[in-house]
Amino acid sequence: MKKSKLIAGAMGMMMLGAMVLPVHADEMEVKYQQQSTWIVSIPQTTLSQTQEVEQTVSATAMNIRPDEKLQVKIKGLTEGKVTLTRDDSKATTTSTVSTTSNSVNPITVDTVIAEFEDQSTDFVNGTTGKLYFSAIPEETKAGDYSGTITYVMETVKK
Repeated sequence: MKKSKLIAGAMGMMMLGAMVLPVHADEMEVKYQQQSTWIVSIPQTTLSQTQEVEQTVSATAMNIRPDEKLQVKIKGLTEGKVTLTRDDSKATTTSTVSTTSNSVNPITVDTVIAEFEDQSTDFVNGTTGKLYFSAIPEETKAGDYSGTITYVMETVKK
């Protein structure tokens, strides 16, 4: 019995001592940063000598930071025209590339053809993602031609 009183007394003193000791607490800030990500599809285009060809970029996934927007621009044009070179490199032809039908608004260096925000795959700010390619000139020499247009996708501040 004396032993149990001694143990109980010792336990009581330890508990009393624990209550008197100061308690320390601190906070830890937890952070995570998700960069903007997207998937934009750019279809291949075969041009025509008899009619204008329309092509549209499309987005299948979009996760853009709230203070940014994704812009799609075109490079590789000279005065709004894409140059196509024949396979044997002995002839070239051109097609005017514009954002509206009938070559009304040819693409310039700063033309934004598509713009996306947040998680939406819908075009915003009046963009449509459409390009119109004028018909190839009739005097183009026979052969297989190809050219390159570069699509530049970058996030910019809203």
